[in-house]
Amino acid sequence: MTTKAFLDTNVLVYAFESSTQSIASARAELARQLIADGPCISVQVLNEFVRVAKRKLKFDASKTSEALNTIYAVCGQVTPVTFDLHSLGVSLCWRYGFEIFDSVILASAITAGGTIFYTEDLQHGQIIEGLRIVNPFKEAGN
Repeated sequence: MTTKAFLDTNVLVYAFESSTQSIASARAELARQLIADGPCISVQVLNEFVRVAKRKLKFDASKTSEALNTIYAVCGQVTPVTFDLHSLGVSLCWRYGFEIFDSVILASAITAGGTIFYTEDLQHGQIIEGLRIVNPFKEAGN
């Protein structure tokens, strides 16, 4: 089985965060490597990225567009948020106790045949409907 990786919003944010601290710098480099591998993402991830870029990273519209264009160019697949994904997300939300936004992203990954989901927000090593949750920053000691 080939690995079909999906990324959560936090991976994208770390890739575009600028910091001189060694842990943050190592985390950013790892995030950039994950993006360079051409992973899949959800439109929900893109929406969340814009929110964080504006509020936390203090990006203006131009810098946010530049970051999004980089993401669009590198990511292998962007899954749309549909009513069916919403419905599956709601089901996952209640079944596993996740937040709805995380659940919709998980639903996107599952529906698209994802095998691994990189995030720091869910339980490392957990398997959800055949999708393995991996905290890449934990494995790297960050």
